[in-house]
Amino acid sequence: MKRFLLVLALLLLPSVAAAQCNGVFAPNTICGTVAGGIPGQINSTAFLPTPGIPTNVRSAYTGTATMATTDCGKTVALGGSAFFNFTINAASTYNAACQVTVVNEDSNCPTNGAATCRGKAISINGYSAFILWPGQQFNLVNQNNVWQYEQPGRWILQAVPQFNVNHASGSNPLAATPATDCLGTGAGACNTIQNAILILESYIDCNNFAPAIKNVAETFTENNAVHTHPLLGFHVFGLTGDTTTPGNVVWQVSGSGNTAYQGRDTGMAIIQGFKFVSTGTNNNFLQAGQAGIADFGSIEFGANPSGYDINLTPGGTANWFGGTIAITGDMAGFLLASGEGHSLLDGATISIPNARTWTNFFQLSGPVVVSATSMTFTGTGAGAGSTGRQWLIDRWQNLSVTGSTIPGASPGLYNCQPQVAVFISGINATFTPATCNGLFPLSIELELWGGGGGGAGSGTAPGAATAGGSTCWNTSGTACTSPQFSATGGALGAVGAATGATAAGGTGVTCDINDAGSDGGPGESTANRAGGAGGNSPELGGGAPAGILLNAAGKNGAAFSGGGGSGASAGGTLGSGGGGGGGGHCFKLLTNPAPTSAVYTVGLGGTGGTLGTSGSAGGNGATGRVKVIQRW
Repeated sequence: MKRFLLVLALLLLPSVAAAQCNGVFAPNTICGTVAGGIPGQINSTAFLPTPGIPTNVRSAYTGTATMATTDCGKTVALGGSAFFNFTINAASTYNAACQVTVVNEDSNCPTNGAATCRGKAISINGYSAFILWPGQQFNLVNQNNVWQYEQPGRWILQAVPQFNVNHASGSNPLAATPATDCLGTGAGACNTIQNAILILESYIDCNNFAPAIKNVAETFTENNAVHTHPLLGFHVFGLTGDTTTPGNVVWQVSGSGNTAYQGRDTGMAIIQGFKFVSTGTNNNFLQAGQAGIADFGSIEFGANPSGYDINLTPGGTANWFGGTIAITGDMAGFLLASGEGHSLLDGATISIPNARTWTNFFQLSGPVVVSATSMTFTGTGAGAGSTGRQWLIDRWQNLSVTGSTIPGASPGLYNCQPQVAVFISGINATFTPATCNGLFPLSIELELWGGGGGGAGSGTAPGAATAGGSTCWNTSGTACTSPQFSATGGALGAVGAATGATAAGGTGVTCDINDAGSDGGPGESTANRAGGAGGNSPELGGGAPAGILLNAAGKNGAAFSGGGGSGASAGGTLGSGGGGGGGGHCFKLLTNPAPTSAVYTVGLGGTGGTLGTSGSAGGNGATGRVKVIQRW
């Protein structure tokens, strides 16, 4: 009987369980069995996945907070249109299988404003803090009690953002824990222009939108805000103060040798709406070089003692972008450009309300291109109303001022024309490079001519002539001892007994161009013959012509030409003398020469041979020369 009842009970169990799940269930319940429980209706929360399985359940934060342990498996939504710090503690304090997705919900970013769009400072234990920009997200995983996460990377812009700067109230976005994203105002702004530039360079993908940096109305001091990296996704950013009244945003540069803004290494910016003032000396307001660009407009250039408002170093560009320009302070100059600088000012209007003082309005050196056509200058300081020169131009440049009257009481000066010096004497003499406005020459063209050889005498047993001396150039010491460059002298004329013998011309040694002087003509042993002609020196000639058919002395080479003297002519049955060889020639181009002195020796002409019995003396060779052309 007992066995029957047990079997009956077992047969009835499924129907009982089924009965327990019949009918209309209560909300959020399912039919099932919890381990160790009785089958029936169970609340659905009992079947939620563990923290290792994401659920996309939203956990929202709108202010400074720390991630809760209950956030594991959820989507942590950071919003509130505010910048704040969100901290994630050590992984060991959370579930070992914890995973979260962290999202910045402030993704609807307006153009030129951040009312609904702010970054969030994320501080993850074990890592450096970073800014999670609007619309960015990342996944965070507890892996063996160490947080692992995917880097959110650069903020890819979807509109034009405005990064604000307030030197008085702003905060540091590059602190160990970022204090701002620079998208807000007051404490939410950047504390320096440099920090705002670094944000653009390092953390933003412009995505073909031109970012803007806006400085509030204030007077501030900031030296050397430098833009040295190309932007990602766009080529230039705008740096703006107050384009209507630039005097509301006064940018001061302190100390000496500093700059307000500098663009280089392809860093490009458009600067507008500032009044620049130097509180020190020898400073610059805008500087560009090494493929950098500093375009400008709606600017007031204030006092700048001993400094230049715009300074272009090699490879730099600064162009007028639009708007008026005012010059309200004295300066060394408006534009200083050296090397391969470039500036377009065509059509700009510059107001000079009062008489000002400068040295040179434009100072240009090197292969600079400055186009300043159709410009308008107004105010008392325009035209000849200000003290100073219109321009000073050194070295190679291109300045176009068609249709413009560049201000300055003194006319423009094209300075540093080539300087030519010819030395016709000197033994170990010193040459010192010239300077022009403090600049040493860019190149020196050096030419050396050796001395001409002396012509041979005629008659029986005439005395020997002498060869021409070498002309030498050296760095120091004795010019002709291991010289850098030299031109050797012509050989002495051969006596008539050596029928047909010529005297070799000298030549250049270790130069770019080494020319040989021509040989001296031969003498003859036949009676009543002319002496040999002196050899010519390259380019200068100067060799003495052949003698006459009489017992006559040779002729001297032309003075300081390096030409050889002619041989003496024969008389009766006596032979004539040979002419001396012409001095050699050396040409050397020295580029970017060191600004140090050198030593040189001018080669002397050889002496003619003395007369023999019943003969005549040979002609003297000519002294050589040194020619130096210095170019800036």
